[in-house]
Amino acid sequence: MSDNSFPESICIYLPFLDPFEPRSFGLRHVSAYVEQRRKQDASDATINRELEHPTAFRLAVDSELLPKAPKIRMLEEDNVRNGFIEQSDYERLRAKLPEYLVPLLVVGYHLGCRLGELLKLRWEQVDFNASQIWLEKRQTKAKVARILPIYGDMRLVLLASLAERDSRFPSCSLVFHRNGNRIVDFRKAWTRACVAAGLPWLRFHDLRRSAVRNMDRAGVPRATIRRIIGHETDAMFDRYRIVDQRDIHEAGRIAEKYLRGEPTDALANENGGVTNFVTNSSSGDQNNEC
Repeated sequence: MSDNSFPESICIYLPFLDPFEPRSFGLRHVSAYVEQRRKQDASDATINRELEHPTAFRLAVDSELLPKAPKIRMLEEDNVRNGFIEQSDYERLRAKLPEYLVPLLVVGYHLGCRLGELLKLRWEQVDFNASQIWLEKRQTKAKVARILPIYGDMRLVLLASLAERDSRFPSCSLVFHRNGNRIVDFRKAWTRACVAAGLPWLRFHDLRRSAVRNMDRAGVPRATIRRIIGHETDAMFDRYRIVDQRDIHEAGRIAEKYLRGEPTDALANENGGVTNFVTNSSSGDQNNEC
């Protein structure tokens, strides 16, 4: 059995399980794995993330090491974080951060990339003419290359960072750095800035949820958001798409106008995005203006 045929997380703990033939791998082995990880005090959320490897199971099936991929039932989670920030929070935090962390915040807030992906980013992957950033598959958690848009505050901030790099640290190829050196640990500086901005609970990973939520509100199709963020499944997208009281209030406002026969400005579509919607009061027909 090749370790590359199964999710890496499961391979690590296979020695704890009873011996088995690769083709016999099934739910009983997954259950044994879950039991072992719980004994090691792993949270259900952590175990779920370790089991979310559909690509690895497909590769095992394609290699004829498994007759079929097991259908894994995710565990109930009670410790999923739901933090996110609004535009005003982002602007306050940006004003409090040390200068070298501002570009990291801006790109993280706009794109929702994982911190590890951003810290590996090099200038050769940034294309200002095409307004795109390329992530190579070796840099991503899912080992899938991604193309990301440059928009909003990103362009000016990145151009300023590039100009500073050219003048002060010409030998540094990293987009995000501290005085030309790789950023290793910025937790203390981040925490101080978050406290000063009135966001003591905020973690960098919460920017990921914020980006998903902002793009979803803006009407970006779910499939496109998934490609930008790097989510492999709809389940992962749903965990990150946070609906708050403002979303609920807006939905009620739009639905009320629709029921009154008044023109409505937006209606959520099946992808979780927003579609322009106009009511024709004379005929009762509705026409989408996509």
